[in-house]
Order: sequence, then C-alpha cells, then structure tokens
Amino acid sequence: MEDLIFKLIDLAEQIEKDETKQLLYAYYESGKSLDYVRWLEQEKKLRFNDEIKNFYADLNCFQLMWIDKNNPEFDADKHVFSLESFSFDLPRKSELEIDGCINIWPLGDVLNESWEESVYFDSEREIKLNYNQQETTLLELKKKFLPFDLFSKEECIGFFSSNNDNNVNSIIMGSDYYSSIRYSKSCSLSNYLEKLILSKGAIEYRRKLFDGSKAFEFSPLSNQ
Repeated sequence: MEDLIFKLIDLAEQIEKDETKQLLYAYYESGKSLDYVRWLEQEKKLRFNDEIKNFYADLNCFQLMWIDKNNPEFDADKHVFSLESFSFDLPRKSELEIDGCINIWPLGDVLNESWEESVYFDSEREIKLNYNQQETTLLELKKKFLPFDLFSKEECIGFFSSNNDNNVNSIIMGSDYYSSIRYSKSCSLSNYLEKLILSKGAIEYRRKLFDGSKAFEFSPLSNQ
C-alpha cells in the first residue's frame, strides 16, 4: 500500500511534466494513525478490510485536478496551478470542464456525511429486492455505499459492504448524480488505486472502467 500511495502522490509531478496537460491542484495530507481508523470503525460499527485501514493510516486525503490543453474549454489565463486545496464538495456541486480529478475525502468526513437525498432516499424503503440470497430493500442496500472519491458531479467512487454484514471490503461506482449503484463493477482498493495511477485520474476512464451490465452483481473489473 505504501508503494501505491507514493505513486499516487507522484502523479502531480508527472502531469506537471506533461506538455499536453495543465495541472490545476495537487494536495494531500498524511494519515492520522491506525488507532484513529480503528476508533472510527468502533464509532460507526463498521469493519474495514486491512487495505482500507492501512491506506487511511498513511493518507488522510488526496486531491488532484488537471485539464487537457486540447480541451475546448482550456484557457491558459484561467487554468493555472493553485497551491491551495479545493473544496471537497467542488466536483460534487459544480459543472467542471476538466479531464482529470481525484478527490479522496478524509475517512472521518466520509463516515460523518449525510448521504440521504443524494445516495439514498427514504422512499426506497418500499422497493424490495433479493441480494446475496436475502431479501432486503433498496434503501438498506444503498446505505452500504459510502462515497470517498467524489471526482465529478455525476459519478463518485465509494466503499461497499458486499456481504450481508458491516464488513467494508470492496469499491464500486455511484452514477446518476450518486443515486445509482445498480450497474457497477467492483474491485479492491489496491486495484482501484492502480487504475487511478495508470489513468492519472482521468474522469472518462473511470466511467468506462466501472460500467457494468448486470444489476447488483458487482462483477470484478477486468484487467484492461
């Protein structure tokens, strides 16, 4: 995990050297401690797998944003690098004409945010379905989804408890302004970070990567 975090942080330098891209933001904070992550688990009655715990023990948050210089919206006077971090809500609430964004929230913020009326809706308690051979409601299923990389207004990546318990062990995508997890592929956190590093956080790449075809199966990502 340390190697993946190092490569993630190194993306800013790679993009800065790329003459076809303009780096806009690059910011991160070191993790607090493994004990803090365990405390959050106890507070929220969740259990994260070791990958997720070790990631947040080393890295509290991470932000990267860039625009392709061939993007019709690119303006050399407007699109300049900022030393500041951007608001964690910026991609979620704005129509940004950018090409790359990673916006990994602090774990405490992920767990304390109210996702009602964005990820799940009270009316969904009336929609019953069968998941993992157990009857549940759409509301209860979607409450298992915890967005942590809010990279655009329409999509985000989140943790998901794929079993009928509180063990958080996989990564899926929320689409349709975060309200749909119905047709997403799944992966591990390390697999997701590898794909982020490979694509330098390209937005369109993630849309294609997680696009699934079978409802609520959360099939694994391919090695594309």
